[in-house]
Amino acid sequence: MEQNEVILVEGEKSVMKLETNSIFNSIAIGTSHISKEQMKILLKLRVNVIMALDKDKDALKDKNFLNLAKYNKCYIMEDTDNLLEEKDAPIDKGVDVFRKIYEKRRLVQ
Repeated sequence: MEQNEVILVEGEKSVMKLETNSIFNSIAIGTSHISKEQMKILLKLRVNVIMALDKDKDALKDKNFLNLAKYNKCYIMEDTDNLLEEKDAPIDKGVDVFRKIYEKRRLVQ
């Protein structure tokens, strides 16, 4: 994981699993989309944002995330190698799978 970035996940469980694996820059957004208030906070932080939603969710359908991508570098983590099951979060299959998906993150433009 890189400095000056935050990994957004849906639930607190994913944050705990990431922290157990020494990844301390994740935040649970509590749902599959960023609220306007969360977007404002992320804009103030001036960090790269990585959206790491559950496999069955599409970050590109989140209009606040797309608006954020106009001002910050934003990435999405997608399971293009089918390492996860339908409702899995990227960390659910372990840190090695998470890192594989992270390495293939895609810049949103």
